[in-house]
Amino acid sequence: MKAYLEVETDLRTLHVVIDASDVAAINKDLLLKFFKAQGNEFVLMITIEKVTDKNFKSTKNSINLLFDADFHCRTKFNAFTKFVLVRTSYANECKQNFECYYVPRENDWKETSRAETPTIPSEFFNSMANLAL
Repeated sequence: MKAYLEVETDLRTLHVVIDASDVAAINKDLLLKFFKAQGNEFVLMITIEKVTDKNFKSTKNSINLLFDADFHCRTKFNAFTKFVLVRTSYANECKQNFECYYVPRENDWKETSRAETPTIPSEFFNSMANLAL
């Protein structure tokens, strides 16, 4: 992430795969600075591997320390705001699973309103058909 910040890139998506033992080493300030520097449609996906029943709780605590102060955790996908998806990979060694869509608190979970599908009068189609003739 530091390298991306140095070249001032505007990414659409970045997928990072890390081991559970490396989550605690992520620089929270750098992560937030990197995330804010990206465009409004940016998605950061973090997949955490090698999660076991023994290290699940400590991994989850590290995730909370990284995100809880600056992000809301949502369990459902929202395509109308940028977010960080954090999930544990499915492994036989762990019976627990974690997946969360982190949305910046500064947005206060404001969605872009969805436009309703307009009703198109049948006369429109008739007039278009007449033009084709």
